[in-house]
This record gives sequence, C-alpha cells and structure tokens, in this order.
Amino acid sequence: MFLRFRDWPLRRKLLVAPGLVMLAALLAVVMSYRTYFALRQDTDAQLALFSARDQRLSSLRMNMVKSDLALFRTITWRSIGVNKEIFLSLRQSAEERLDGVNVLAEAFLQGAALGPEEQSLLEAVHRISGRYETAARDVLDMLDTDTGMALTLLSEAERRFADADAAIGNWEIYHLDARRALEDNAAKELDRAIALIALAVGAAFALAAVVSLLLSRAISDGVQGVTRVMGRLAAGDKMVAVPQTDRDDEVGAMIRAVAVFKENAQTLDRLAEERAALEEKNRIVLQRQVEKLAVSEQRFRDIAESSADWFWETDAHGRLTMMSERFYTVTGLKKNQVIGRSRLDFVMAARSQEDAAQWVTYAKDVAQRKPFRRLDYRVQRPDGRVIFIRSNGKPFFAEDGTFLGYRGASSNVTALIKAEQEIEDNRRRLLGVTSNLFESVVLVASDGTILFANPSAHHLLGVDDLVGMSLDAVMCFAVAGKDVSFLEGPPQNALAGADVYVDDDAQVWLPVAEKRMYVAYACAALTEENGDRAVVISFRCIDALKAAQREALQSSRLATVGQLAAGIAHEINTPIQYIGDNLRFFDTSIAAVAATYATIRSSLAAESTPPELTAYIEDVIEKADIPYLLEELPAAVRQSLDGVEHVAKIVRSMKEFSHPGSTAKVMTDINRAVESTLVVTTNEWKHTAFVEKDLDPDVPAILCFPADINQVLLNLIVNASHALEGREEKGSIRVSTRCDGDSVEILIADNGPGVPKDMRERVFDPFFTTKPVGKGTGQGLAISLDVVANKHGGRLTVEETPGGGATFVVRLPIGVAAVSPEGEDNTV
Repeated sequence: MFLRFRDWPLRRKLLVAPGLVMLAALLAVVMSYRTYFALRQDTDAQLALFSARDQRLSSLRMNMVKSDLALFRTITWRSIGVNKEIFLSLRQSAEERLDGVNVLAEAFLQGAALGPEEQSLLEAVHRISGRYETAARDVLDMLDTDTGMALTLLSEAERRFADADAAIGNWEIYHLDARRALEDNAAKELDRAIALIALAVGAAFALAAVVSLLLSRAISDGVQGVTRVMGRLAAGDKMVAVPQTDRDDEVGAMIRAVAVFKENAQTLDRLAEERAALEEKNRIVLQRQVEKLAVSEQRFRDIAESSADWFWETDAHGRLTMMSERFYTVTGLKKNQVIGRSRLDFVMAARSQEDAAQWVTYAKDVAQRKPFRRLDYRVQRPDGRVIFIRSNGKPFFAEDGTFLGYRGASSNVTALIKAEQEIEDNRRRLLGVTSNLFESVVLVASDGTILFANPSAHHLLGVDDLVGMSLDAVMCFAVAGKDVSFLEGPPQNALAGADVYVDDDAQVWLPVAEKRMYVAYACAALTEENGDRAVVISFRCIDALKAAQREALQSSRLATVGQLAAGIAHEINTPIQYIGDNLRFFDTSIAAVAATYATIRSSLAAESTPPELTAYIEDVIEKADIPYLLEELPAAVRQSLDGVEHVAKIVRSMKEFSHPGSTAKVMTDINRAVESTLVVTTNEWKHTAFVEKDLDPDVPAILCFPADINQVLLNLIVNASHALEGREEKGSIRVSTRCDGDSVEILIADNGPGVPKDMRERVFDPFFTTKPVGKGTGQGLAISLDVVANKHGGRLTVEETPGGGATFVVRLPIGVAAVSPEGEDNTV
C-alpha cells in the first residue's frame, strides 16, 4: 500500500546532498558544544586559581596579625617583668608566627602570574612582608639586652606592618578587578560561543531547508517550520511554539524531537541555574565554615598556650597518650616518663587515709566510666621539690559507644594547698591567741546564737559554757537608756555595713549576774565559709575607768569653782557696798521724816492752830527738805533693788553652774547656759577683755548633760581670757551660738596670739599646755574633748580667727527627748 507523500521517509524525499548538509550541521553543533565546554572548563580553572590565591592571601594576612599580636604580647609581658621561662615561651611563639609569615609569603609568590602587573604586586607583597618580618625579629632580639630600644624599634616594625598591610590591600584591589574582568570576559566568550552554535545550527538548517525546497516542495512547509523553531531555540528562545503535526515521516519525528529538545533545553537551563545557585551557596557556606574553623582552632591554641593549666588524654587502659607541654614545665618530668604510662607510675604514694580514700573514689568513677573532679595528688620534681596537682576528667566514646579513654585538664595547686595549710595553722594560732586575751571576745550568729567565746568572756559574763546560748540571755546593750535585744542592738549595725562599730562608753545589762556594767566594745561583721554572716564582739569592763573619770571631772570642777570663789566674793562685795550706803541714807531720811511727822502731829493735836504754828510747821518741813527726800527716796529704793537683783543673779548663776550633774541627758537651753557661764567667769575676763555676745534666739534646746556642757564652756572662756593676759589694752572675746542643720554650734573666739598650726592637734592631748608652770594642768581641753565627742557625739575643733586669734567651735547634736513611763528622760 502506498503511503501518503507527506508520510514518506525523508530518504526517499531527500537526496544525498540534504543528508550531507544535515550531517555537517550536526558536526558543527558538536564542535561548537565542545568549544563551549572547553571554554567553560578554562574559566572554572582560572576562577579556582583566584580562589586559591584568595585563601593564601587570607592566611598571610591572618598570620601577620597574629604575629603582630604575639610581638605586642611578648613586649608587654617583658615590660611588666615576668619570669624568664614565660618570656622565652612568648618569644618563641612570636618567632613561630614570624616563620609562618615568611613561609606564607614565599608560597604566595609561587605560582604562575597572569601578567607583569600582577607579578609586580606579588613581589611587592613578598618584599614588604619580609621587611616587616626582619623589623619584628630585630625587636625580639633587642628584648634580651635593651627593652627601651626594643620599644623604639617596635614603632619601625609597626610601620613595616602597616606597609605590608597596604601592599596586601593593593593586591586585593588588583585581584578583585582582575577577577571581575575574567568573569566578564568569560561571560562574553560564552555568549559568543552560544551565538556561534546558534548561528551554525541556524545556517545548517537553513541550508537544509533550501536544498529540501529544491528537491521537494512537498515537504518545504514542514521543514521550514521546523527550521524556524530550531533557529529560535538555538538563539535562546526557549518559549518558541513548536507546531503540531500528525506526520509519521522524519519531518514529523523531527517536529516531535524539536518539542522534546525544547523541553530538555528548558529543563537543562533550569537545572543549570539551580546548580549554579547551589554551587554559590555551597561555596559561601564552605568559606564561612573554614573561617569559623580557623578562628576556633586559633582560639583553642591561644587559650591552651596562655593557660596556667594543662590538658591530657588517656586510652581505655588509663595510659596517657597526650600531655600538654605545660605539664613538663611544671613537673620537670620527661615525655618518656609520662606518655604510655599510667598516672600512678609517677605520682607519690598517699600519705593519709583521706588521700587513699580519694584514690578509691577515683578508681570507682573510672570503673563506672563516670567523670571525676578534684583528684589531688603529689608529684616529686627531679630537684626534690614536691608539687600538688589537681585533675578533672571525663570519659569519651566512639560513635558506636565504645569507651576510648579519658580527657581532662590539670593544674598546679601547690600554692593553694599551702595557703589552705597556712590558713588552718593561722586559725589554730588565732584560736590560741583569742583564748588567752584579757579582753572578752564572743562570736555571734546573725540570729543571736553564741558560736564562740574565750575564757575572758566566760569569766566576765559569769557563765561556764556560752556556746549555743542566746546573747540576749547573758548580755543586753543599752541604747538611749533602754535595754535592747541583739536584733535591735549595735551588733546589727556592724552586720548591716562593712565598718567596725565602736563605742568606748556604753552600758550593758547582765541577766545572769543581775547587774549593769560599763563596757568599751567593738563589733565587726564576719562572713563564714558557707556564706553566713556573723559578728565578732570584743568588750572589756570599764567600771573602774568610769569611776576614775567621774572623780577626775568632779575634782576639776571643784578646783575651778575654788579658783573662782574669790572673784565671786569680790563681785558680790560691790553691790553690797552701795546697797549698804543707800540703806543708811534711807534710814537717816526716814528718821527726819518721822520727827517732822511727830511735830506736825503734836501741833495739830491742839484745839486751834495759830498762824504762828503754821509758819513754824512750814519752817520745819523746809529744814527737813521733805521735797528732796520724796524725790530721792524712790530712786534710792530702785538702785537698792537693782543691787539686790545683781547679787541674786550672781548667786543664781553660781547655783546653776555648780549644780550636780544628772545621770541622764535633759533638754537644755544652750543660750542660758552661755549666759550663766559668762556671769560666773566675769572676774576672769573683766580685767583682760570685752565680751561680745551674739546668741541666736532661735537656737533650740539640745539634749545633753548640762553640768558637763557648763564645764566645757567655762574651760574655753577661761582659756580665752588667759590668752589675752599681759596686753596693754583689753582684748576681745566673742561668744556666739547658731543652728546648723541638726546640730547647734557654740563659737568662742578671741583676738589673742592664736594657736600655731603644728599645735592644733596637740592642744587636746592630756597634760599638754602652753601656759607657764603652775598656771595650767593641761587637762581642761582634754576633758572638754571627751565630754563633747564621747559623751555627746559632737565635735570640738580649733580654728584661726580672722584678723588673728583662735576660735574654738563646739558642735553638739540637737537630739530628741523621750519620756519613759516612769517620767524619766531618755535619749533617742
């Protein structure tokens, strides 16, 4: 049966020439594809060369930075004076880094250059990095003899380092430009190759179409359509539409093949794009992993080299297979004495049951493949010195779970062990010293339980065994006249802060002895090993000292009052004199008035009064000077009353000043105290000085011991008066008061010779005086300082008076008075 013409095989339709043309077209396609493949391989090879040089460049720069850091570290540690072993180790590390720079620079120079410019840049990198290496080695060599000169050479090395870094930067710029140029040129060549392929294929198919048209117009339409589609596919148009056909001849097969080719070309392009993206992604990931690995490796090396510890590894049988160099430096052992041996082969035998128990625990942990910690043992160095080593380790296993051995780290704890032994010895020594102290010492937990007490504390508190008892059961501190518990007392101040709380004048209540006792004590916080806080309280009885102080204060007060007695008598004498004169005048006048009055009464008693009598009475009144008497008598009476008031004031001031001291602080008007003291001391200053008062009326009452404050004021005023003696003219004493925040200040200033700066700190020392022998005892200012500072918590200072002289400043806290249920005043 004859087939349709369109279904005839092409060999029947086409002659040999079209077949040859098609064969030539196929060969052209194959040759063009081989050319494209070869060009692609050459481009990939050149890009691989660029990548290799990138890696060499990165390694060279990284090693230069590390060598520079090693050089700085060597100089720094040499400058601070480390021992020779550490310096040599640091120097060796720096030289190794410089060797690495040299090797990498040589390797970087090797390999074919792409051109003269690139070769020149490579040689510049090699040459300048070599200069940096030479300068750095000069610095290291100079460290042995002259550190200062080494620091000078360091600047030259840093300049060489900067030059090398700049040369590398120049190479990077050129390299980046060259790589970009290579990639652009490769892309152009590939595009040209694809274009040639497309041109060859198009030309071949066009020629075949022409031949086919000449041979058979019957198949011209189909062949032309296939040719057009193939040409567009060759030109890169993967979206060209492939005609549909039902022909069964070669043209139909070719059309269907073109459709398949189109699908394959589209798939190939997609796969090529995916592969390129995947390769780029893998390249980036690989580069990052390499960089991280290099950083991690360098970090581990730096830590291992700079660490005071060392690392080790054993096999499954406990034999050491790896040991850091630090171990051999510390122990002095050789590698053949360690590697391949068990740790038990070179450690010293256990000296105690605790050491033996530790090794037993270690053996159990190893048998159970468990980590072990704080394995302490001793190793004897070849020089005979014994060192203590502490090891920690953990097992490691293969992927299938097979036990391979142990890895871990060890450290030299000789200093720590010796320090712990010294601490224990010091603890025993301190316990012995504390037990023999005359002063009582107790250690109290934060809840008030006594943890320790020395024999002096047992004796003073009257209890045989204080440990375990509550402090409140044996001793309570008095605060503001009230006994408080441990949780409310002064020890809590020490627990709350870091400073030592001290009180040289305090009272405590002893419940066991049922008595009060004056003590001087100090409280200091102490942190136990477990982190708990405790307080150390040291105290001693000062009852005898307090009695002596009271006697001394009373003696000083009585002596001062005795010295002032004569002056007070003199002051009383003057008003008494004019009071007596006025009273005598008043007595005489009263007698005259009485006589006149009697005469008048007798004259008026008559039944009639003659004129002569009246004249007589007037004459008598005139002779008696009755108008004068009536005018002067009231004045005399007032003057007498003033004198009496003056005497009363002096007596009242003396009474207030010499009033016995109270056992509790009371609210006191400080201005009134100043007035009374000035009156009492009038005879001391009236011949030597003018007294000026500047008393602030708004100064509040303060909580104090009035008698003690009066004594302080008297001492300071008398001292100011004595400082003005021997002058041709009277001096000046200024007494002023003022309020300053929560305190009251009393200033007593004079314009005398003043106190030299080198004596201002000594004037308050007991028995120190600048007065002539027999004039002063040197106790006044010392007692005044004790009263102000210790009994009232204030301050007593001496300053220079503007214009010359000295100013003593008494600063006293105002305080608050609280009334107890019994009505007594207590300080809060």
